[in-house]
Amino acid sequence: MKRFALQTKREGGLTTLAIFTVLGASLLCPSNAFASVRMYALWYPYTNSGQGAAVAHSGATIGGQFAVRVVVQPEQGEGTIVSASIIQQSIRELTNVHPVTSGQLAEFQRVDPNPQYGDPTGNVVVLESPFINLAGHNGTYQIDVTVSYVVATGNPPPNNWRTINPPPVSMTLTMNNLVLVDSRSEPYFVWKPLEVAPPPQPRNVLIEDPVPIGPTVPFSVQIQHAQSGVCTLRLEIFTSENNQTPILVKEFTNVPRPGVWQWEWDGKLADGTTAPRGIYLYRLSAEAYVPTLPDRDSNRSAFLESLRAYDENNEPILYAEYWGYDDKSTPEDESDDEHLYFVRWYVLRDSLNTNASSGRIWLFNPDLNPVYSWDMTALRCLEHNEATDGLRADSTGIKHGVIVPVPVSVMPLGGDYRFLLQVKDDHVAYEKAHRLKPALELNAKTPREALHIWLDGRTDGDIRSRVNWDKVAEAFFWLAGLPARVHREDTAGNREERYFGAPFFKVDYHALSDTQKRNSSKRTVIVQTRTSGQTTHPGATQEGKLSPENPAVSVISTWSVENFKPEGGDLRWGYTNAVIHEITHVVMDDDTHCSSASSCVWRERIRPYFYFGWGNLLQFVKPDGVRWQYWSPWHSLDEIVTMQRNLGVPPYRP
Repeated sequence: MKRFALQTKREGGLTTLAIFTVLGASLLCPSNAFASVRMYALWYPYTNSGQGAAVAHSGATIGGQFAVRVVVQPEQGEGTIVSASIIQQSIRELTNVHPVTSGQLAEFQRVDPNPQYGDPTGNVVVLESPFINLAGHNGTYQIDVTVSYVVATGNPPPNNWRTINPPPVSMTLTMNNLVLVDSRSEPYFVWKPLEVAPPPQPRNVLIEDPVPIGPTVPFSVQIQHAQSGVCTLRLEIFTSENNQTPILVKEFTNVPRPGVWQWEWDGKLADGTTAPRGIYLYRLSAEAYVPTLPDRDSNRSAFLESLRAYDENNEPILYAEYWGYDDKSTPEDESDDEHLYFVRWYVLRDSLNTNASSGRIWLFNPDLNPVYSWDMTALRCLEHNEATDGLRADSTGIKHGVIVPVPVSVMPLGGDYRFLLQVKDDHVAYEKAHRLKPALELNAKTPREALHIWLDGRTDGDIRSRVNWDKVAEAFFWLAGLPARVHREDTAGNREERYFGAPFFKVDYHALSDTQKRNSSKRTVIVQTRTSGQTTHPGATQEGKLSPENPAVSVISTWSVENFKPEGGDLRWGYTNAVIHEITHVVMDDDTHCSSASSCVWRERIRPYFYFGWGNLLQFVKPDGVRWQYWSPWHSLDEIVTMQRNLGVPPYRP
């Protein structure tokens, strides 16, 4: 009888050795190398108490810990086996996803044969490795073992002992350990609690918080594992403003695996209050014991973090800074115009000194709907000389600040826009299921829109004395509850021109200086008076882009204010209400004048009541729950609520 060993190679790895035995005219092809040596694995399909180990043959899918057993039994006529040993062994992952290096199992020890595992009981040596745990990495593994054994032949010396070196044996095992598969493609969600307003209360009576009703936030996770048992699942919910400290932590024990876990969040926090509307992040993690060592997985990266940077006063930087307006050198065409926002500063920290694999910045509008996104590799980083390196990371943390060009067309609403930073790590070689995992996201809001009123005293010195600016501030700030500020310093920028429509005219004004621009924001207006021209209007406003670089300009018609003053009227009240009328243009996105009420400064024409203070007594409930009544220049609460919504502040209730 002759044996011929045939070795083949496939994809750089040694495949199973086939041994052909020629016996007469028959060609026998025993499986898995040499007939006298076979290999299998032991593992625990269940982690329930009292469940023993089971046999896994080559090609099986297993989970948890396993041990490799090599059964050596001489062929008939070779003699009685005396000893056996492993002279070479290796284990390697079969993958093209990342580079692979071969490892070794721990030292094999001789154990008793076990018929329950299919071991023969006579003339056999069984070698077993210690149980090992590959819970940290799933995949298909090839195990190669080379055995040498000694038999007693029964022949007289010196031929009474014989050493036999059969060809190597191989087997493959696919590890399927604990893996969480989230039902959401992105691990964040938008929470918009519905609210029911309480009934009207007497003035100065504190109203309890609105009662939230629906909706709920569903969570659903598929728990994959070749091994049956239970696990502990942990859910952490974060705000997108703070991805370091969870606002809610829930732990669920005895969750079956494999299986599907589901749960719904009603928006309640640990103290029983309802979470405010916003974008929320979450981390799901699970832990199982297989049967004694822990096996873990999470939907988040274990290596990469996106962190909020701090300013020179050690305060967290929560807002994206308005950086400017780009008209693309086509001032007549607004379709391609962009707002520029400076998203600063975020820090990427990776414990293995590896850059993020990808990243996007998502823009959410005030209704919390995603409206635009940018690939971070295309954004200029001002921290690094405008290099497009916004994904660089290391173990100490690399600080970035990128310029984000936002098309004007995607920002038509008033209120807070949010930039959500999302990055994924680059650790397929270390991640147990070869996944690119996201770090916890980070949110930077646009600065809340505020009404900034500037006085062009350099062009019009009388603008200071003609108007009661305290009353202007009182109307927009104290009454309407808007973030409003009257800047008492003169505008100090270059002298510029602004053209107005019908009736067509031109005004000169001083723009804001660079310092003044940094102290302003969107909804910027510069006010002056204009002495020429006869009109029934209180004035005129040319809105520009409402930005510090291209502000609205309001001119008050001195001819109208002084010509229409009734007997007994106060000229200063006339100018003050004319200014309030024009600035209402700046705050109102819907430029529809009130036409029915007889005492509203939002009327298109100047009226006698402009000169006698404010004539509309309004009652409303502020967000703090206290009922107020106030004399108003606007005729209804609807006018105030419209301005509040345009600037993204909580509206009053009737």
